Amino acid sequence: MRYRRPLKKWQRREAVYITSLGKALLAWRDPKDIEERISRMDFEVTAPNTITSRTVLLSDLAATRARGYAEEIEESEAGVRCMAVPVFDHLGRPVAAMSIAFPLFRFDEAKQPEIAQTIRDLGLEASLSLGYSPDLGRP
Repeated sequence: MRYRRPLKKWQRREAVYITSLGKALLAWRDPKDIEERISRMDFEVTAPNTITSRTVLLSDLAATRARGYAEEIEESEAGVRCMAVPVFDHLGRPVAAMSIAFPLFRFDEAKQPEIAQTIRDLGLEASLSLGYSPDLGRP
């Protein structure tokens, strides 16, 4: 009999609606693609602030686009806050994302604007290295 070793947290795949990485990738997709993907979501609760509805997710994705980065505060794991940005290819499509995570007790709210700007700058740098042009109308 073979047993599977349980996956560590960092080895599991999480649903896009509960992680800043997933939301960063989803927020900049075509609206029809977003709707199609959301229609297949179960919105399973995994942490204290997990998004549990289509309406809340759509609102969060709109806020993500407006501020230029995704944020997640105890949506995938209790005690953890994450921020993420998409990385765009030469056609302006989100093809990857990068994030930073913090234990809530160590996050300094006063540094949030600086951290957000830093991760946006890094995402743009990565996107430019893939041939992305800011003229494509993305952040």
